[in-house]
Amino acid sequence: EVFARWVVADALTLEPKPVAVGGLELGAVPVACCVMSHSDGLLRTFIVRKQKKEHGAEQQIEGRVEAGDRVIVVDDVITTGAATQKAIDAVEARGGEVVAVYCLVDRQEDTLPELAARGIRSAMTLDDLIAATS
Repeated sequence: EVFARWVVADALTLEPKPVAVGGLELGAVPVACCVMSHSDGLLRTFIVRKQKKEHGAEQQIEGRVEAGDRVIVVDDVITTGAATQKAIDAVEARGGEVVAVYCLVDRQEDTLPELAARGIRSAMTLDDLIAATS
């Protein structure tokens, strides 16, 4: 809950403001939902599937992300950032603009250069977590 409040407070300082929050299944789903629920209706949520569905609507993104939408991507833990980058790629393929990336724990391990260049906003690093529990 504290993380969600921090993300909302920070994301809503961006101009123009983002309209949605989401991330890659499965770890990012509860994070995105918690952030959305603390946004007082300012952010809608979306989920990026690891792979496009083979049946039904055959969507990779569940929820509304439209061309030109400014969105934030969240994750619980980022190691290399490959999963987070996959979510970003899906949003951008749909025409959305990822304006910020947030994670609860950044493990700081060989993060993909394209993700690192975005400036991941993390609540804590793995070293912070270890220090706090020692």
